[in-house]
Amino acid sequence: MTAKLSLFEVFAKRLDWLSQRQNIIAQNIAQSDTPNYVPRDLDPQSFVQELRNTNVSLRAAKTEGNHIPGTLENGKGTPARESRKLYESAPSGNAVVLEEQLMKMAQTQMDHATVTNLYNKYMGMFRMALGSGGR
Repeated sequence: MTAKLSLFEVFAKRLDWLSQRQNIIAQNIAQSDTPNYVPRDLDPQSFVQELRNTNVSLRAAKTEGNHIPGTLENGKGTPARESRKLYESAPSGNAVVLEEQLMKMAQTQMDHATVTNLYNKYMGMFRMALGSGGR
């Protein structure tokens, strides 16, 4: 039963990460006129990394000798980091590019909507399995 419920953990962690990223992007936008401010962002997360952090155990099987073994990166957590791509800087030393921050915010909103839709679909499967017709 815990393997089935751990997908909810993945959804919750992803939504938490997206919420944290949204807050950091909002701080970057708020600091767009602060001298010498360098924008920050969260380290990107991968779905595989989230699965590794939960109780789900999925492993790629090498069923033939000619298959290439898979590789997984090791790494956990989502520490905030300074952006490495500084395309421009104001004379005051501020490196916030509003267009870039707004694009990141839009992407974060789309990712949030995607995870929310996946959650709703998953809940619909549970309801259908329980006989309530997926409503």
